[in-house]
Amino acid sequence: MDQILIIILITVTLFTCYSTIFNPQVLSIDNDEVYLVVEDNMIIGEKAVILEGKHIYLSFDGIKKHIDSNIFYDEKEEIIVFSFENEVIRQKLDNSYYILNSEEEIAAKAIKNINNNIYIPIETIENIYNMDYSFAKETNAVILTSSDTETLDGEIILNNGHLRTAPSRQSSVYAKNLEMGTCFKVYEKIDKWYKIRTESGMVGFIEEKYVKIKYLKGKNNVKETKDSKKNWGNQRINLVWDHLTSRTAIGSNPKAIEGLNIICPTWFSIVDNNGTIKDIGDKEYVNKYKDVGYSIWGLVNNSFEPELTHEILSKSSIREKIILDLVNKCEYYNLDGINLDFENINIEDKDLYVQFIRELYPVFNEKGLIVSVDVTPISISENWSKSFDRSAIAEIVDYVVLMAYDQHWSTSPKAGSVAQCTWVEKKLVEVLDYVPNDKLILGVPFYTRLWKEEKINGKEEISSEALSMEEKDEFIKNNNIVLKWDGVSGQYYGEMKEGENITYKIWVEDKKSIELKVSLVNKYNLAGVASWRKGFEKEEVWEVIREKLMLN
Repeated sequence: MDQILIIILITVTLFTCYSTIFNPQVLSIDNDEVYLVVEDNMIIGEKAVILEGKHIYLSFDGIKKHIDSNIFYDEKEEIIVFSFENEVIRQKLDNSYYILNSEEEIAAKAIKNINNNIYIPIETIENIYNMDYSFAKETNAVILTSSDTETLDGEIILNNGHLRTAPSRQSSVYAKNLEMGTCFKVYEKIDKWYKIRTESGMVGFIEEKYVKIKYLKGKNNVKETKDSKKNWGNQRINLVWDHLTSRTAIGSNPKAIEGLNIICPTWFSIVDNNGTIKDIGDKEYVNKYKDVGYSIWGLVNNSFEPELTHEILSKSSIREKIILDLVNKCEYYNLDGINLDFENINIEDKDLYVQFIRELYPVFNEKGLIVSVDVTPISISENWSKSFDRSAIAEIVDYVVLMAYDQHWSTSPKAGSVAQCTWVEKKLVEVLDYVPNDKLILGVPFYTRLWKEEKINGKEEISSEALSMEEKDEFIKNNNIVLKWDGVSGQYYGEMKEGENITYKIWVEDKKSIELKVSLVNKYNLAGVASWRKGFEKEEVWEVIREKLMLN
């Protein structure tokens, strides 16, 4: 027993001694190699930066990994794209100019391809990312600091302070015995250690007893921002899509629908690989609907053609052309925003669609135009669901519209509801994992599918047709169909026989079913509701939506 106690005491003593001694190992950095420091991150061992005489260039890969994960390079067209909330910048390799949104500007230096790697001049990084840089000759460090970063300054006040790799005496040493008076930036404090960056570009941890922190007083860090867009934050959105296939005179002045605040006409379609936009817009339409108080968002679609969509998304020049054409059309027609309805996209083009939106948004945002994007419910379908990166899209745009219908679509192998309430809520909750509720608009259907089940030669065939609310009522009345309430679907259900082999089934969309769906906007505090489509509804539906959303 005494021997065991002795062993325990020796072990504890050795551990105590070890915990208080310094690790003498000093890590060496090859000062012959130029390395990059971004804030408090030393990037060693990567070809992130090169010197060409007096000129400093950062690699595209280094920027994407350590500064901007959204920077984009089009290898075929040799174009670099930088995208931000209010700016999209395109610069072709070796060009002395770049395009800022739609304006040509002189570049500080050209972007280069050096040994099959893309390098961007430090001056470009300074300007685009609002960063300051310095070069420490003694360490060959290129140091980048964001102008928006708030850090404290400090200096060494005692000798024998070591800069370590971690906040522990057992960690390795980057620099021994920092000289008194050495200045640095402070990034964080962990227990009795500070994480600092010296003016020579060394980043590490030092014990607090060796340092003096210079606290700043009275500094105002509040940034003022200007929002030129209409503020929908205090009012829920009530949008209706107006399905138009040709430029048709609107006729007499439209009657205002109480509570409706946005109309979205389906005016624009991308129709070929060159990005040509079919345009059936109408200035008179805009003027008359604005006179009764509506905002107008123009819808643009991709013709629902996956190969066409691949062609237009995969070329930077075509994306740019489409974006500029669209913003010009919005200004020409005096629209308030755009609604992107891209569907049936190859899953391989998922990231390219995000890139297109990332390039489009700043151009529209600069003009004070709202950008909304339609997405489908989450499912296993690659082209119709998995091709949407809902989280990335939501980070970029003003609103995401969930098209919460076609639970059973026109060619579905099984008859069923267009959008039963339990299914809608389930799909809504799934999307809320990716899209903030205050950006999400719930799409609801104004149409009903009439299903026909027919036995032909012993085999059952199913077909359907979409009916407006008026057409649905007429069919039910003419065929004396008795409706029963279905609590699961949140709809009235009816069916009828026609001879021995034909059965008609219908799950009704009416004011009661719409009321249940719109109630989800309140339950989950969503941005609003969007309805497909104008002309399919009965007037009583608008009163239900207005009351549920508490709109004036």
